[in-house]
Amino acid sequence: SKTYANGSAGVASYYAHALDLSTGAERAGFPVLIAGTAANDPTRAFDAERQMQRPGLLLMNDVVYAAFGAHCDAWPYYGWVIGISTTGRVQTLFATESGSGNGSGAGIWQAGGALVSDGDGQILFATGNDWSPHAGPVPGRTPPGALGESVVRLSVQPDGTLAAADFFSPAIRDQLNVEDADFGSGAPVALPASLGTAKHPNLLAQIGKEGILYLLDRDDLGGYQQGEG
Repeated sequence: SKTYANGSAGVASYYAHALDLSTGAERAGFPVLIAGTAANDPTRAFDAERQMQRPGLLLMNDVVYAAFGAHCDAWPYYGWVIGISTTGRVQTLFATESGSGNGSGAGIWQAGGALVSDGDGQILFATGNDWSPHAGPVPGRTPPGALGESVVRLSVQPDGTLAAADFFSPAIRDQLNVEDADFGSGAPVALPASLGTAKHPNLLAQIGKEGILYLLDRDDLGGYQQGEG
């Protein structure tokens, strides 16, 4: 829930709630204030006033993962994936824009679609505009700090933090940024193995505002400008 920190105006706050289905009462340890800095960039702090929680949630190994984009594109904002333990604490925060020189953006919208998991400790999502150009081709297994206009795979680390393990961004990502044609306006869909091939059994479909449907290999998303065409 998003509310004012005090009264009916001023600074905003986000809280995670856990309710008893039979009574509607708040569970012990909740609500939890969502706050803190990104494990992948301690200089990035979660700003509830500028963030909006739209995508569906993911429950995995007793942690609920929530994704965020901007509230009305009010800068500066970032995409976030935040894990809240079912015991009532913020487990970790991951920002989709990290490192010096990377700007605002890379919100996670997905038309409300949920974060995707295709295995233990694995999370997939798509991002929108970020206006942080890549200098050149980037292999998928070495994701950059700027993860706008991308499908991203996060892996849960032994300490519970999240790390980018693979990504794909269309070769026309800069054009998408200029045209406000968010790649992540649609939600990623992990397809069953029966729809794959012997060489590419684990597929993912992604479509954004440009209206092109991308079919990706979840085991090797493809990076940025890694192949002809």
